Amino acid sequence: MLPVLFLTLLSGAALTFASPSVILEKIESKAIPPGWSFDHNATATDKLTVTIALKEPGFADIKARLHQRQFGGSNNHLSREQIHTYLQPKKKNIDMITSWLRSSAGVQNVHVQGSLLSFEASARQVKDLFSADLKYYTYSSEDDDDDTPKTTALRALSYSIPSWLRSYIDFVHPITNFMPPRRGGRPPKKPSKPTATKKASSSTAKPSPTKKTTSTSTKRATSTTIKKASTTTKKASSTSTRKLTTTTSKATTTSRPIGIPTIPTALPQETGPSDPEEPYEGNYPCLVATSPRCIKQLYNITYPPYNPSTAPRSPSNFGVAGFLEQWILHTDVTSFLSQYQPNHLSPTATPTGPYNFTVELINGGINPQHSPSNAGIEASLDVEYAMALGYPTNVIYYVTGGRGTKLSPSSGNPLPPLETDNEPYLEFLTALLAKSDPDLPHVLSISYADDEFSVPLPYAHRVCDLFAALAARGVSTFVATGDGGAAGTGQTRCLISSPSPQKMYIPTFPASCPYVTAVGAVDNVAPPFVGESFSAGGFSNYFSRPAFQDDVVIPYLSSLLTKNSTLFNATGRATPDISAIGSGFQIIMAGEMTEVLGTSASTPVVAAMVALVNDARMRAGKPSLGWLNPILYSEKVKAVLRDVTEGESYGCLFPDGSTSPGWPAVPGYDCITGLGAVRQFDELMAALL
Repeated sequence: MLPVLFLTLLSGAALTFASPSVILEKIESKAIPPGWSFDHNATATDKLTVTIALKEPGFADIKARLHQRQFGGSNNHLSREQIHTYLQPKKKNIDMITSWLRSSAGVQNVHVQGSLLSFEASARQVKDLFSADLKYYTYSSEDDDDDTPKTTALRALSYSIPSWLRSYIDFVHPITNFMPPRRGGRPPKKPSKPTATKKASSSTAKPSPTKKTTSTSTKRATSTTIKKASTTTKKASSTSTRKLTTTTSKATTTSRPIGIPTIPTALPQETGPSDPEEPYEGNYPCLVATSPRCIKQLYNITYPPYNPSTAPRSPSNFGVAGFLEQWILHTDVTSFLSQYQPNHLSPTATPTGPYNFTVELINGGINPQHSPSNAGIEASLDVEYAMALGYPTNVIYYVTGGRGTKLSPSSGNPLPPLETDNEPYLEFLTALLAKSDPDLPHVLSISYADDEFSVPLPYAHRVCDLFAALAARGVSTFVATGDGGAAGTGQTRCLISSPSPQKMYIPTFPASCPYVTAVGAVDNVAPPFVGESFSAGGFSNYFSRPAFQDDVVIPYLSSLLTKNSTLFNATGRATPDISAIGSGFQIIMAGEMTEVLGTSASTPVVAAMVALVNDARMRAGKPSLGWLNPILYSEKVKAVLRDVTEGESYGCLFPDGSTSPGWPAVPGYDCITGLGAVRQFDELMAALL
């Protein structure tokens, strides 16, 4: 029997009629992504926060405008008001949907944020509205220990809407979202080749930042692989965990009082004959460990050329995204800068005093400071290196709150919301787009990644469209590709289930979106650099290859072994775009020195360099760079990048025991390092200025 639907007309009259329905998303039971399994049925009163994404035809015009833009032209970034004219849904459409929710299932409180309509609904209401049979599904990973709590989420295998709403509703989230949960802040296990490592990240904070609160919603995060290092190690490319001799507990343990560990004030360097063409060819500044000082030496970053204490405040805003309760301790940032960039803490570092950063809270996010245990590894890595390398730009750390419900597998009762679901990009990006032009970040660093196939296709397309809208407003977004080599994030064994199990190299999202710049990793030993084995990359199954990649990607495809051609989509968008050092990063988290690695470490390095370029451009009266990819693939910029021709990423160890090699580094573009790494920062500055 077809459901009876009530449509409240704008005049206030209500009509009752029977309407056919249309299925928007459907997952075959045998095609549930690996790691998920049915746990138990939901009760009629169990709650789920549901978001309806309305169709936005204006995205097509925004993307067409982006592709027509020529580098070096006048400032043609769109303002908030202009974007609003493209994307703001019609009020009558919003009224129609909210009226349907109220009359069909009694939904009263609907939060409207642009084209997103969010509300809390019971399982019974979800059934009435979307013909979705909600059940609890549990996720477990091979990396989980016996003591690891299982993540349980309320989901359905399909949902539908009345056919008359199909022209208004794009998709409903997260009913069919089986994205794996992020295990934030937990040391990953060492991978055994040719499988992949898990992604990881870290960061730290600084002297009490100015807090601003924004309303939005968000959830989860990517990571950097933790390595607890000894001070005598030669190379930090291994993904095993190691510890500094000056620390006393694991990176995830924060029982020790905050303090700065004793470490060498100068890093040993091996020297060799100098080459005027390659000033650091025989010099290995980051050989023992990676710090802001050695990164600046490696890339010859000497910016700024002016005195920041007397110059006007930087016009360049440098944003860093934080999800999954990745909190930054101000004391950690202060300690880190005291150790590596003490001049940033000088009263004359800026016209207003010591260099500082801002924390903005989105969707109920918080940033507690009362305990060292609040320190997040990703937050510590990202913020500390953004502050150390991005000076004097305005660093903003966006703490986006929100997580799904997690239940005890034994009792079914709710547990503390520690971990579940993926990053709520929809809410986060919508909040950024709502910002005024002066408050918008000009560069955004995101050290988070998901296996692309685990992300619902309509959701991925909408998130990518939002990145395009940010690019149209002049934002350059940098995203880590992940730390699993050809296996993406390393959370699966290169097996996708759509509609039946299939061996496949795993691309990652949102790095696969063409409107972000995907960042891979190289080692910390040389130059000449070697692509890091954990550096993820590949070819998207969701997004086609943009034309600006054809000249470099097509030759790479011809160099790949034909026997592996069934493992990837040769017409898909290729990642990464660019790479940077990604191993041996020293951070201070919870007062302790810890070493981490990952593409989430590489990402803020590249982002910081572009933030500095924006500082120079905007001081000269030019616009921010905005969408960087078409510029990056131009001959002018490729000429200042260092091609990486050595290295191979982790391959795949399939469930049947067979294996396949990872992505090889070759002359030109490759799926482990992209176009290569920055050679000299001043050359990059000249090419982009």
